[in-house]
Amino acid sequence: MTHAEKECYDLFQEIGLLLHPACRRCGAEATAVHHIRPRAHKATAFDPDNGWSTCAPCHKWVEEHPKEAEQLIRGTIGAGTYDFLVRQSAVVVRMRQYDYLTTARDLRRIRSEILRGVYPSSVD
Repeated sequence: MTHAEKECYDLFQEIGLLLHPACRRCGAEATAVHHIRPRAHKATAFDPDNGWSTCAPCHKWVEEHPKEAEQLIRGTIGAGTYDFLVRQSAVVVRMRQYDYLTTARDLRRIRSEILRGVYPSSVD
């Protein structure tokens, strides 16, 4: 994993926790951001709407109960957002170093907007 790729994953986690500091399942302090659509799907891997903040026990539950988790997540983020992520994740994207650098720049901008209170999150 390159430095730029790692930065993208780190920023994705940071942004998710800034947007939703509480676990979306139980309300405890969130410690991780679960990728709603697997991160192998590069088209959605770093989309802030593709993150679902969880505490460690709930992240384990999400991983161990994918069908139940899908229904819970769909209900939390809305069917429209969930279906969009499903469609978007089906797009084949091959990321190169330049793409990771550009994505990291975009994620730093989003982080800055969140910290300034001007990021228009579409996820409640």
